[in-house]
Amino acid sequence: MKTKLLFSIVYFLIICIKQVNAQVCFSSAINFAADTFQTTIINADFNGDGKIDLAVTNSTEDGKVSILMGSGTGSFSATTYSNVGAIPWGITCGDFNSDGKLDLITANDGSYNCYVLLGNGAGSFSLANSCGGIQDHLSITNADFNNDGKQDIATVNDYDNSIYVLLGNGTGGFGSAITYTVGTYPWAIINEDFNQDGKIDLAVINNSSNNLSILLGNGLGSFSSATSFSLTGSPTSLISKDFNGDAKLDLIITNYGANNNISLLLGNGVGSFSLDTSFSANNGPVSIASSDFDGDSKLDLAVVNRFSNDVSILLGNGLGRFAPSVNFPVGTNPWSITTADFNGDGKADLATANFGSNNVSVLLNCTATGIANFNTENVISVYPNPTNSTVNIEFHSKTETQIIICDMMGRIVYTKNCNESSGKYCLDISTLSSGIYMVNLVTDKMKVCQKLIKN
Repeated sequence: MKTKLLFSIVYFLIICIKQVNAQVCFSSAINFAADTFQTTIINADFNGDGKIDLAVTNSTEDGKVSILMGSGTGSFSATTYSNVGAIPWGITCGDFNSDGKLDLITANDGSYNCYVLLGNGAGSFSLANSCGGIQDHLSITNADFNNDGKQDIATVNDYDNSIYVLLGNGTGGFGSAITYTVGTYPWAIINEDFNQDGKIDLAVINNSSNNLSILLGNGLGSFSSATSFSLTGSPTSLISKDFNGDAKLDLIITNYGANNNISLLLGNGVGSFSLDTSFSANNGPVSIASSDFDGDSKLDLAVVNRFSNDVSILLGNGLGRFAPSVNFPVGTNPWSITTADFNGDGKADLATANFGSNNVSVLLNCTATGIANFNTENVISVYPNPTNSTVNIEFHSKTETQIIICDMMGRIVYTKNCNESSGKYCLDISTLSSGIYMVNLVTDKMKVCQKLIKN
């Protein structure tokens, strides 16, 4: 009996590790050439065929943008456009000339301007005009800031520690830049309605002053003076979604350098944020994306790490907590990441822009549709789930049973031998770190699994 049970435990651990990978599975990176020195990558359907395409900046002195047209099966073919300004770093897309077709704008760190590329709706772009009078851009975002139905832009300027807001005229041109002071060495900018008043606001991370600047919009194209919030160190990118389920926008920020982590800032719904906690990534986190990667209807994170040349996946519990990262290799010195369904299977895939290897890495999501496939018998109940300190486990089996709890790397963190063939057990798991675990029943005849979230 003991020999059979030991064999079952060893066999189960193999299944458990496979199951962990099934919860967050990505195929090996498929690399696509895209000129040189890739920095920022975005996705959209540029030719209207219902398949996701990619656009990536190539930060060279002659200034290039590569368009990678998607096949709908996860493969891409690239076309490169030159002379978009020196060292294009940031890029955004929108309909800037009001013709119903997606256009592109680059933010150029070397030529002190941004450049407009007008789309024809079939996947091709023509170089239109530049918006000048602005300096040293690393990031750009677009929205309708003044509610006139025309797309406007905002860029960061690391030269004089400011952001520029340019209102669009609806034909692909922009007015004079309006300047707002932020922190030292602003690195990235996004737009959202942070105070829930129906007007677009701006969020900027400042790499040298280690803080966040929030500028609230008045709906007429103007913004308040920046309000600053302290960060833990060297921020490089940010995204905004509701990560804890309170219907208020939060922020996730990557911290480059010694910290090698990501910070969660909880929003209060009126435009203010508080630093909540941090989560570890790998070496050199520089960019982040968010989607539901494991199919549990909760937001997860994908962090691209420049020095470890990989992507860290952190699974979320919907309450603002994330499991330890699982890492997937990509190209050399990745700088940016984007997520969408590239092969039409309904799962969120990933693409990274790789500065060092001069290519784009695509990781297709191979995650199983859930862990129900492993529950062949309705024999286990785990509650409360999520839990803070204790968890009740009820089961019904016909032989001696062992409870095994393993973490997302397949490591055993708790075991209990149960002599009864059925029963209820209250387990103290208060010493376990916050994250996602697998509760497993193992007998000589079956292995049954269920996910457990520890807050």
